Amino acid sequence: MKKIAILVIFLTLIAKFFGFARDLTLSYFYGTSYISDAYIISLTICVSIFGIIGKSVKSSFIPLYKEIEIKSNLKNENIFLNSVLNIMLVFVLLLSVVCIIFMEEVVFIFASGFKGEVLDMTILFTRIAIIGMSLTVLMNILSGFFQIKGNHTLPALISLPLNILIVIMIVLSSKYSLIFLPVGLLLGGTVQFLILFFYSKKYSFHYKPYINFKNKSIRKLFRNALSVFIGTSSHQINLIVDRTLASQIIEGGISALSYANRLNSFVQSIFVLSISTVMYPLLSQAAVENNRKQFNHTLEYALSAIAIMIIPVSVFTMIFSEEIITLLFGRGDFDDRSIYLTAGPLFYYSLGMLALAYKEVLNQAFYAYNNTRTPMYNSLLGVSINIPLNFILSSIMGINGLALATSISAVITTILFIISYKKKNKNFSFKNNIIIILKTLVASILMGIIVYYSHVIFIDLFTSWFSFILILIIGIITYIGCLVLLKVRELNSLFNIFLSKFK
Repeated sequence: MKKIAILVIFLTLIAKFFGFARDLTLSYFYGTSYISDAYIISLTICVSIFGIIGKSVKSSFIPLYKEIEIKSNLKNENIFLNSVLNIMLVFVLLLSVVCIIFMEEVVFIFASGFKGEVLDMTILFTRIAIIGMSLTVLMNILSGFFQIKGNHTLPALISLPLNILIVIMIVLSSKYSLIFLPVGLLLGGTVQFLILFFYSKKYSFHYKPYINFKNKSIRKLFRNALSVFIGTSSHQINLIVDRTLASQIIEGGISALSYANRLNSFVQSIFVLSISTVMYPLLSQAAVENNRKQFNHTLEYALSAIAIMIIPVSVFTMIFSEEIITLLFGRGDFDDRSIYLTAGPLFYYSLGMLALAYKEVLNQAFYAYNNTRTPMYNSLLGVSINIPLNFILSSIMGINGLALATSISAVITTILFIISYKKKNKNFSFKNNIIIILKTLVASILMGIIVYYSHVIFIDLFTSWFSFILILIIGIITYIGCLVLLKVRELNSLFNIFLSKFK
């Protein structure tokens, strides 16, 4: 697992670089304008609806397919996968048609503050993009199939064609017509699915327009997926409330909140999703084999590795939130006002980075045992905490309060989540992880103090980019040095795996 996780991190970094290029391109040409707001809400609608469905089915699909793979044969594997794909194909197409017909009502749910031109633009964008983006549900299922078969490369890189097409279309939209913006989403979603679909034949999958409703695994999958859907929807509900309130607080608030959240998600994707992507099939296999020792060992390693990587990033981001936004987005139509609007939410999102990371991993641990209800209840609790905090804090702090509410909710629900997992798995010890978190926090604070004062010295001597690179290097060296002095054993394991990739 460890070597594959490092490889997936590298591959995810490449894919996310292009995803980041997409955001940079959008911010360069449209800043925090009503056009970027319309586009981002259009993308949010597609991702919220079909991303939730895809993730829910995938999370339930992997452990059930793994069980069939271990206990049955290739024929039953193909029957199961075909049935899932065909059921979801019919469902997403019908859902897309319904959304197209009632698009004005759908947009109102996601951005009630939109009126006039920005509303009309969002409706048009979403109607064009939705068919292509609906195929991401099938893409998620096939991505889970590849992960089960041990191919983590293709799922990690599959966002490349989407992001490349979006970047091209953003550039074209600035020169010719805004209609190119949603066309990028339409083409990108379609191409992603087709690549995975045709490549799946390499693993003996043969598509047939066949559905077996009598299959017990199919019924179990959708029962579990419903619980996952409710739990995952809670996060999207929070995003919807965030962006609805942001649309009412200030023009460009949606874009600012989105850019900050994208940077936060960038970190989560590189480290957390890379590790959980590799970990989940292994946890599912250990659960099927009832190997508690291996299950706990895999989970403990994942949590330790994430703490070591996420905490210093969180501290660094809080210290240099404005500088990060300036260096990454501060050009074109992304002016000083846009930088100020975006830097605040980034700071407050950073407070909840570790909590969100742990929550994602613990979700996978429960799903591996086909326990989808506990994560669902935890997520619903998160919504009940986050929404009141959104209204209270946004009235005091503006859009910064929306980001802070998200972080507070994440910390509370993650602590409760850990307690729930400990009750259900008494053999799992969280003591080692607490020690690692404390040591990592001490190392990160020391690193933060040193890089802050280094920045004060360097900023007058060098250019912004060169100064930032210098403090980043100093920060990494300082942090690793502190971990060595604090005797964090897991660092040696990560370091050896990293070096092995270059041998």
